[in-house]
Amino acid sequence: IYMFVYILFAMLGSYTLSKRGLRFTVILAATLNAVSTWIRFCGAYFIHQSPAKFIVVLLGQGVSSLTNAFVLQVPPSVAVSWFGAHERAKATAIGILFNQAGIAVGFMLSPALAKQPSDIPSLLLVQASMCTGIFLVLLPIFEDHPPRPPSTASIQRRSPPFISSLKDVIKNPSYVLLVLSFGIVIGVFYGISTLLDQILQPYGYDSEDSGLFGMLIVIAGIVGSIIAGILGDKFHKYKEMIIVSFACATICFVWFALQLPHKESIAIAICFSLMGFFLTGAVPIGLGNLHNFQLFRT
Repeated sequence: IYMFVYILFAMLGSYTLSKRGLRFTVILAATLNAVSTWIRFCGAYFIHQSPAKFIVVLLGQGVSSLTNAFVLQVPPSVAVSWFGAHERAKATAIGILFNQAGIAVGFMLSPALAKQPSDIPSLLLVQASMCTGIFLVLLPIFEDHPPRPPSTASIQRRSPPFISSLKDVIKNPSYVLLVLSFGIVIGVFYGISTLLDQILQPYGYDSEDSGLFGMLIVIAGIVGSIIAGILGDKFHKYKEMIIVSFACATICFVWFALQLPHKESIAIAICFSLMGFFLTGAVPIGLGNLHNFQLFRT
């Protein structure tokens, strides 16, 4: 349900950011995130009948999925609003980095706190407390723009009408090709990440192994995001960087499929690390490049 809801509401996230601005979008995302975690906790802790418990927890997961539609719009927009032209790739990479760092914490925290089904409410309470704390920090301090514009271009930039902008980018073959290639490869990657436990269990791996492999994906992705941001700002070879990243990631996918039946834990760990490095490293470059299609119109 997580990825499905994101697909349905991704355009709503873009529209909200375009019409209501960065602060409103971030606060809305933080609010939905906090609410979703409390819904899941209440469903797991207070409801004891199985069908009702499942429905409430699923509702909370659906709200959390809706949050994702707003959160993923934020890093490139923050980069454009708060940073100069030669800092935006690094700024986007840092935004993606902390998103991935949160996922890494989840991979480590979940197996540690929920060793058996009865521990799940405690895990959800910790998640709800963390998300509520983030909301309370963001509410008084986060702003749409910095006190001083980072560049003259950021002062002159005006967002075009949402529908008009959408029509223009859809008619752009380069944009459509980038969206399709980026979406397919990243979709496969997140599919593997989401179903990691189910993929590995038939081959003798347990939940702790899945958590470790997931953590390796994220840590390597953080390193890849930092390197990609630095190289992107220095050389501006975005197309070449995306091609190299996707080609290397494709090789990693094939290697993973070939190694999995042999139960070689070290090889699988290296494979996941390389996957995270190349694909997560491509995310800030891809998002920044997609965002540039709108900037070029202004």
